[in-house]
Amino acid sequence: MSARYGRLLAIAAAVALGWLAACSEDYDVVPSPAAVEGPPIRVGERVYVLTNQWRDRPSRQHGRKYAVHGNLLTDLWAFDAADARPLWRARLAEERAGQNMGRAILGAQGAVLWVLQVKGLVAVSLADGARLGDAAAIEAANPALKGQMPIEERAFRFDAGGLAFTALDGRRWRVGADLKATPDTPALATPAPGTVAPARIAGGTGGDAFLLRGEPRGERWIGLLDDGQAETLRRDRTLGAFQPADHPRTRLWSGVRPYLRNSYALASLPQSPEFLDAGLLFAGDWSDETPLRVAGPDSVLVLHVDRLGEAGHLRLTRADATSGRALWTTDLPASHIESAMPGATSLAILARRYEDGLRSGPNDVHLINAPQMLAVDLASGRLGVYGMRVKATGPGEIPPSSTIPGSTTPGGSHAP
Repeated sequence: MSARYGRLLAIAAAVALGWLAACSEDYDVVPSPAAVEGPPIRVGERVYVLTNQWRDRPSRQHGRKYAVHGNLLTDLWAFDAADARPLWRARLAEERAGQNMGRAILGAQGAVLWVLQVKGLVAVSLADGARLGDAAAIEAANPALKGQMPIEERAFRFDAGGLAFTALDGRRWRVGADLKATPDTPALATPAPGTVAPARIAGGTGGDAFLLRGEPRGERWIGLLDDGQAETLRRDRTLGAFQPADHPRTRLWSGVRPYLRNSYALASLPQSPEFLDAGLLFAGDWSDETPLRVAGPDSVLVLHVDRLGEAGHLRLTRADATSGRALWTTDLPASHIESAMPGATSLAILARRYEDGLRSGPNDVHLINAPQMLAVDLASGRLGVYGMRVKATGPGEIPPSSTIPGSTTPGGSHAP
């Protein structure tokens, strides 16, 4: 082979390798939302989130740019509840023609996180996301369940006693972290040690699912009212349905509500600011409609917006329950809340906001629903954020956050 021919081959090989590398890089260049499937769960100082994400690549046709789906990736994420920092990302499945539905976190039991996948139940390590077992392993450990494990979500129940399910033959079982099954028993009155249920999720209702007007405690009440509502409450001792949009500007009021009198004895808290489209934040548990309280000093958390309309974004204020004074206010890069998960020192929030997507033409206004993992320090209001509109990377890789800290602008780092 001549030296000239060898050089030509080397050049051709380099061009080919460069083209392949460019194609490989191009295949993953389009960030897409890691769409959250089912509710998240907070276990101690960690939050676990299950996501599906298409591996999108850009394409053009007749001068129009759009995204083309590749494989569907199913990942389990572990976040630090103090600052929303991803600790690890475990790949549970990768499918060429994947199915979004049929996947959810069911609950935590001991060192195990129970996750439902399209093909059935999976036991995952809370420590590192390693797979500890699946439906086949449960059947192997329990001969009575051979060929009887369900795969539909409606067959499973997670309560204070842990994970229970109805087998295909109609018998009901409970399964422990050791994969051993026992006949189902009634749910416990209080959660067993190490048993944690998933957080409440808005389910499409947005932030209103986590808002309350006020909180009665015996004869004392604290809540958000405007002057007209306060007069109505004094006169009628009741208010209509809680509709923040009908009374957009409110502030904190408090007082006693004597049961033997004909009116509430109310007064506005002297240092309370006015809040826009606001409510007291609670965790969404309708069996315990109690707003979140923070001690030292006794405070409530007010969720409100910076402006009305679709361009508005959420704000969170910690307000002193005695004076109404705002101890801190934090701007949240979010339009809606999906879950609120309080802890001893931090509040973890799964949220979402709408961001600009790929535009197929000048009149295209397509927006992307981008999940946001947020963490608010309850003492200072310091915010940690991880935007989940990221590249579909390889197993275990954690891409940078799509949301710039301190930014509430739709589009974040992906504004066109």
